[in-house]
Amino acid sequence: MKRILAIILLIMSVFISPMAASEVYAQSDSFRYLRIIDDSTPLYSDSLGTDLVCYLPYTYYVKVLSYSEELLRVECYGSDGTAAFEGYVPAEKLFDDGLDVEEPYADVKATTAVTTILYFDKELTMPQMYIFPERDLKYYGQIPDGDTFIYFVGYNGRVGYVREADLYSFEVPDHPNELTFLITEKEPEPETTPQTETPDLTGVRVMIIVCLVFAGMVGIFIAFRPKIKHETAATYYDENDYE
Repeated sequence: MKRILAIILLIMSVFISPMAASEVYAQSDSFRYLRIIDDSTPLYSDSLGTDLVCYLPYTYYVKVLSYSEELLRVECYGSDGTAAFEGYVPAEKLFDDGLDVEEPYADVKATTAVTTILYFDKELTMPQMYIFPERDLKYYGQIPDGDTFIYFVGYNGRVGYVREADLYSFEVPDHPNELTFLITEKEPEPETTPQTETPDLTGVRVMIIVCLVFAGMVGIFIAFRPKIKHETAATYYDENDYE
């Protein structure tokens, strides 16, 4: 009976365990915000990563809809009345910083400097509409084009691509959350030269002082000692000696 129970449990573990693990993984990790940690993080429209939409703003977030080994299906934007995009991002370009995320997406406006064409495609071959000067566009991302950029933007309910030269210059600030994904290098500690031990000359100095004091005392003694008077012997002459 025990053998039969063991066989049944083994069969159940083979057929049930993988499904349960995948469900737990999906439930625990899906619909989380992951951070863009590279300024060349692509958003693809297909799961094979062949159709580039744009490069997403550095330090901001995407919402993960489903996981895979290489490309994650994500959603970005879709708040404050802006269009929401679904696409695929390489998993290696994203980071779970564990911070609270209140505003995950970049809220940046780009203003037209001249009459601008909004294109359907990033190759700028299919015009979609004209946009007059001094109009604000919603910035979503960019694509390098030589020394300039092509911006992926939204305007009046439409999305498309415009040339950098048609816009006033603008900056995309970093997300206000702490950049925990950066590896901070410790500053090298200043090199300290080994201190050589100086010999203790206190005893020598005391001896020199003692000798100087002694020499001074000897000099004083010699200078002020009483002089010894030598008495001259009296010479007597007897006149009778010469007689």
